[in-house]
Amino acid sequence: MKKLIFTFIFISSIIFAKDIYVGDTVKLQVSGIPEEKIVESFKNSNLELEKIEKDRDGYVLSIRGFEVGKSTVTLGDKRIVLEIKSSLDEKDKEIYPHLSDNSDTQLYSGRFPYTFVLAIISGILSTLYLLKNFKFRRKESYISPEAKFENVVANLNDDSWDFDLSMGIREYIDSKYQSHFTNGIYSIVGMLTPEDIDTIYNLDNYKFSNNNEDLKERFVEQILEIFNKVRRDTTDV
Repeated sequence: MKKLIFTFIFISSIIFAKDIYVGDTVKLQVSGIPEEKIVESFKNSNLELEKIEKDRDGYVLSIRGFEVGKSTVTLGDKRIVLEIKSSLDEKDKEIYPHLSDNSDTQLYSGRFPYTFVLAIISGILSTLYLLKNFKFRRKESYISPEAKFENVVANLNDDSWDFDLSMGIREYIDSKYQSHFTNGIYSIVGMLTPEDIDTIYNLDNYKFSNNNEDLKERFVEQILEIFNKVRRDTTDV
C-alpha cells in the first residue's frame, strides 16, 4: 500500500502565519488515496472541500472551515485536525455595545414617580377644562327660535329689511310647526289665518318688486302680530 503523504500550503490573507481563521483557504497535497475516497471523506467532515486538482504526485486539495474550533477530516488512515480561529476580536463580537450599558436597563428614573403624577394631574385638569368649556359653549351657542327672530327684527336695516324679515318669520313658523314656509310652501297651520298667509305672501312680493313706497313699519307691525300669535299658540301647547 502506498504511503499517504500530506503537504500543507496556506493561501490566505496571512500566508506565513501559523493561525488559520474562519474562511481561510488551506491547500493540502495528498498522495496514495483515490479521488472518490477523498470526496467521500469530506462528506462526514465539518470542513469544506472547495476544489480538488490532480498533479503528478497525487491531488492538491483546497479546503476551508467555517466553524471556530477544531475541525477534522479523516483521509485514509490519517486524521487531519485544523484549529480554526475567529477573525473577530471581542470588540467586533459585541454587535450592540450599547445594550451592555447597564445604565439603560433602569426602567424608571429617580424622578419618575413625581413626573408621572404631575402628568396625570395635568391630564385630568385639562380634560375637565375642555369638558367645561364644551358644555358652556353648547349652552352659549343655543339660541331659542324666539330670541333668533327678535334679533332679526332688532337688526333690520334699510337695504335688506324686507328679505331679512321675510326669512325670519318663515324660519320661526317652521321651527314651531314643522312646516315648509322657508321652501315657499305656505299653508294654514296652528293659529295662522288666511290673512296671515296673505301678509307673508305680500311681503315676499314686495321684496321682489320695484315698489318705492316705504312699507317697512307696516310690514314689521303685521309680522310681529303673526310672531306673537304663533308664540302664544305653541307656548300654551
